Order: sequence, then structure tokens, then C-alpha cells
Amino acid sequence: MSIRFDTALRHLIQWLSSHTDSLPKDDLVVVRDLRGQIRLVAENVQETSWTSAFETEVSELLGPYKAAGQFLIHLERDQGFDSFFKAPDAYACEGLPKNWVVLDRLVTGREWLYPANAPVNHPPRFVFYGLKGGVGRSTALSMVAWHLAQQGKKVLVLDLDLESPGLGNMLLPVRQDLREEGDTALPGWPDYGLTDWFVEDAVGQADTALIRSMIQPSPLNVGGRGEILVVPAAGGLYAQDYVSKLSRAYADLPDRSGNAEVFGDRLARAITQLEEHLQPDAVLLDSRAGIHHISAVALTRLDAFAYLFASDSEQTWAGYNALFSHWANKPETIKRVRQSLRLVSALTPASENKDALRDSFGEHAFDAFVQLYDQESTEDVPSDLFSFGPFQEDAPHRPICIWHDRIYGSFAPLKHTLQLDAGNAKQVFEELFASIDNDLQPEAGA
Repeated sequence: MSIRFDTALRHLIQWLSSHTDSLPKDDLVVVRDLRGQIRLVAENVQETSWTSAFETEVSELLGPYKAAGQFLIHLERDQGFDSFFKAPDAYACEGLPKNWVVLDRLVTGREWLYPANAPVNHPPRFVFYGLKGGVGRSTALSMVAWHLAQQGKKVLVLDLDLESPGLGNMLLPVRQDLREEGDTALPGWPDYGLTDWFVEDAVGQADTALIRSMIQPSPLNVGGRGEILVVPAAGGLYAQDYVSKLSRAYADLPDRSGNAEVFGDRLARAITQLEEHLQPDAVLLDSRAGIHHISAVALTRLDAFAYLFASDSEQTWAGYNALFSHWANKPETIKRVRQSLRLVSALTPASENKDALRDSFGEHAFDAFVQLYDQESTEDVPSDLFSFGPFQEDAPHRPICIWHDRIYGSFAPLKHTLQLDAGNAKQVFEELFASIDNDLQPEAGA
């Protein structure tokens, strides 16, 4: 019988739990490489009773998922291998000593298990995320920006969907006529976008001049007292090689101390730089759909309220269940971010029986979200227990409903003024607006 990826690591963990006396008492790392092949790394192997018989057992247990060569290897921290023992995405496993951890060497999405960034003094941030596209996420974000600007707030909007830029086309003018002689960039667009920050930062040029040339006020704020300031993924310059810039945006680069600075830390620094320059009242971040590297950073590492968009379908809940199952490997990350999760029922049918729709949606969502909740105890329940029933109104899985309306079917607010009518907006987005307004209250981020 073939040994598959899904079972190899699980079987090894079970095997290790019954051989703890034969392995190092100090730190031990189970490393799964980019091929999915596994080996053990330890700093001190002298005290082990590892035998050739163990090598044979592990070979039979893992098959092609055993890394070539010796299975238990010795690496010294002070000889350049400290990153194995201090990896922020390593996680412990039930049944093994606490100083034995698993480290997955992932090509992308590795920051799902990085420690969540601690709250710092910055404007309230809101991430809009969905497993799939086409659920009205960017439309909702644009309407929230409009709603806040109508209240007189300065709103910073960033397009984090670097692989599929689109938010700029919703919030900034779309040029319909032919390019005029002498034009170098799209009228009404900034020259540069967020992707430019990453490539310029790599050579020390992410300065104030660049920041200024990444920002453009949106004309969406019709009649509002505030501002909507847009940073698109790509700037408006005609002469640019966006694909080449994008391929370099995710690079881990040395920081000022010589340590590797991963994408999430670089993105957080870019956002902070924009916030310090603009002093906005709120920051709206349009995340890439799917279980992607950008999504990992946006949901776990930016100290933001996370609005999770979903449709009530088996595919959606299977996706969130898979994501939360992986996330559950790092309970400390879950505990940091779960209070900021908000579930949005996007494009909800405007049925007469809205309560029944909400109950059905929330009940299906509960099966995925329960992985993020504390287990209830039969003993005295602590006051900070994070646990909810399927129909509990204040639960993260209880949906904020955006009601489907054909007026917003093809979102182009700069053309279709009915989409910015206060009555229409309230009818469709009232619950979302109310949730955002509530999260903007000072006590919401406490």
C-alpha cells in the first residue's frame, strides 16, 4: 500500500510518542521539506539510543516521505542553523514533549502559522477576505469606504490583491478614450502602487517621495466631508513591467540587523509608513482570495478586524474547515485573532424569511468555526471562555448579511449614481455598516 502525504507525518508523530526515551531530551525539530519528505534535526544527539533498527522502522513507516540519508541529524545553532530551532511557524503536537516541534517548509502560505502581531498604536484596520472571488468583497469594501467618508472620516484603502489588481478600477477613474500624446500614466491614478513599494524598499528607496506617488484621492466620495485615499496594487504608469515587479514582491530580505525579514513584516512596515504619512481614521485592506500567502499575512499578522466573506455552500465551508484545521496547529495565533473575526454572508437572497436564512447560514458556519472556540468544561467556566452555540447572536460565525440587489450587480459607482444613493446603500449594506461603525469605537480594539 502506498504511503501518502496526508498520513506520513501523522504516523511518524505516533511513532515518536512511543520512542521519547530513545531521542534527545533537548529541542528536537521534525522538518518536512518542500517535497514533503521528513527528517529529525537536533542539536544534541549524543544522549540518544538511535539505532539502525529505528532507521529501518522509519523507512517502512514513511516510504518515499523519508528524507534521503540519515534520518536523525545533528545541527549546531551557532553554526548558522538557529532558524530551525527558532522558526516562528513551528508548532507542537499532542503526545510529544513541548520542546519537540514540527516545521513545515512551505513554498507559499507559510505565515498562516506565524505568531500574530501584537496590537500596537495604529488606526483601526479592516481586512476584507474571501475564499473565492465573485462574492462581492471589493464592492462591499468600496461601499464601506464611501460610508465612512460620508461621516467625515479619512479612509486609506489598499489593494492587497497583487496577483489580480482590481480595486483601483472601482475607486479611481477608468480611461475610456485613446491615450493622448505626452501621456505617461492613467489620468487620475498615482504613478506607483503597493508592488512598487516592495521593489523600491529592496534597494533602500521606499522613502516619502515614493509614498506620496502611491496615493490618489478617489472621486467616489461624492458629497462626503471626508476623504478616500487609494493605494492600488499597480500604479498608473504606462511604461512598467508589473509581472517582473510582482515576482520580487514576496522576497524575504535582510533587515538592518542582517536577519531575514519575511513578506508579512515588510507589508506591515509599508502599511505603517502609509499610516504615519496620512494619519487616516480607518484603513481598509482588500485581501487576495483563497488560501494564499497574502491572505495569511492579512488575517493573522496585521492586527486587523477580519471580515470573512462567504456564500452558504458546501464548497465554502469545506474551504474554511480546511483553513481552520491548519490554523488550529498554532492555538496561540488563534487566540490572538479570533476575537476580531467577522463572518459576512455576501449576496444574501433578499427573502421575506431573513431570520431563517441567517440561522441556516450560521448553523453551517458553526461546524467550521467551532475549531477556533474553547472547549466547554464541566467544571467552573472561566469568564473569558471563548465558546458559542450555533445560534448565539454575538458569535463570530453568526453572519452579517449583505442583501442581494440588482442595483449592485455590476459595480461601477463612478458611472451608476444609484449605487451611491443613501437609501439603496442602507437597504443592502446596513448590517455591514453598523458592524464597521461598532468596531471603530475605541473599546472595540481594546
